[in-house]
Amino acid sequence: MSADHRLTAVIVLPCTELSIGSWTRVSSTEKGKQHDLLAYVCEARRRLTWYVHYHEEDVEHCVKMDIPFDSVADISLTQVTVDTAQASILLSRPPVFYMEARSPEAGRMWMPCGDWTANQEASSVLRHDLSGAYAPLTYLWKRLRSERHASPPALYAPPAPSPSIPIPRAPPQDFLG
Repeated sequence: MSADHRLTAVIVLPCTELSIGSWTRVSSTEKGKQHDLLAYVCEARRRLTWYVHYHEEDVEHCVKMDIPFDSVADISLTQVTVDTAQASILLSRPPVFYMEARSPEAGRMWMPCGDWTANQEASSVLRHDLSGAYAPLTYLWKRLRSERHASPPALYAPPAPSPSIPIPRAPPQDFLG
């Protein structure tokens, strides 16, 4: 496998809703806009990712947040119906935020950015609730529980500022809220 994460295999977990504090994102059922909210696991990078594709008129934005496996403090799974469930994930530190940038030279790439959730909820609220199909969320629950038992969650230490890497400003608060 390549070190380039764009070429690294992932396991996609279709989901219908992601809630972090008062911020909630519901997946679209509108034709052509499906898959605007996805969760995926990358075993090679040991990451869980929330991916949001935001459509509005002629403007599209893609953002994501990465959650290292070792920052998952706990996970619980509640079966809501025969086919649906909710996974509640408690983190030991905030996720890392990215926005997609496009350029003719480099093509599409992910750039670090600030918290793009409304009121920067995901930087301070460390409980993430993900709703979706029962089978994929059961896989996620089992995978993260096994990881948690293999290595305890790392303690959160805020990253030191790095002036050598310009970090784009976060989109306006109502960007995805």
